[in-house]
Amino acid sequence: MRMILCRIAIAVVALSATLSAQKGAITQSSFYPVSVWYSGGKARAPMLEEVRGDSARFWKEDLLKIKKLGFNTVRTWVEWNVGEPREGEYHLENLDLLLRLADEVGLRVIVQVYVDSAPEWVGAKFPEGRYAAQDGLAIPSQAAPGFCFDNKNVRKAVLAFFQEVARHVADSKAFYGWDLWSEPAALNWARVGYKSEPMFCYCPASMERFREWLQTKYGTLEKLNLAWHRTFTDWKQVEPPRYGTILTYTSLELLGMILWGIGMGAQDSCLKAVLSAVVSPEKHRIRHF
Repeated sequence: MRMILCRIAIAVVALSATLSAQKGAITQSSFYPVSVWYSGGKARAPMLEEVRGDSARFWKEDLLKIKKLGFNTVRTWVEWNVGEPREGEYHLENLDLLLRLADEVGLRVIVQVYVDSAPEWVGAKFPEGRYAAQDGLAIPSQAAPGFCFDNKNVRKAVLAFFQEVARHVADSKAFYGWDLWSEPAALNWARVGYKSEPMFCYCPASMERFREWLQTKYGTLEKLNLAWHRTFTDWKQVEPPRYGTILTYTSLELLGMILWGIGMGAQDSCLKAVLSAVVSPEKHRIRHF
């Protein structure tokens, strides 16, 4: 159902953008972005340099050098951990300043959103949103890897941050488009070395989402049992595989988990795209691997 709604929403956004273009809106089809990573000063992603009194002067000098080198775009970023340190308290000063300066020097801006590093309030408010490996034990977030998007409360908080960022870029002439997800994976930016061959995610929300996907794919337990070489009698018994066996690899069990992960990643990107499109329907959206 979520995928169907997602497709409908994208179709509505696409139609809206088409109608806007037909009414004379400026199109970007002739522009091809050639970009360099830059978010002000000497910080590298996902870190951000503190905005000071002389930041505008130094950053503008950097942007002029970037343009002189032949680039027409900068790819900047915002990070959830810094951008919303307390719930509802947003700090996007770096983004606001960079958009203004880029417009002044004639550069376009692609905005990448990092939510793989999350603020502490998320874990305090939604402890059930922590990632869990096969043993079911929660992984404490150390800014990274953040929290599981399958959890409805975490998902709501993430999308609220996307909407706030979208409001900041909506009226900028320099804003070109979005990079909605950097190197999509079940868990990013962390190697949980104290666990042997961990896989993610096995939190309650992910388990339930996996069952829902299987119910949509197979329809009945009988068909799932045939594909997985199992004898389930209740959907509550169904869980993602926690380890490999000779039967796992000769059935569709492990492949099913892989396909589920790919499908859910596509749906998650779709949700972020739809939310950003509500504010800026004519802008480009990508995710990179």
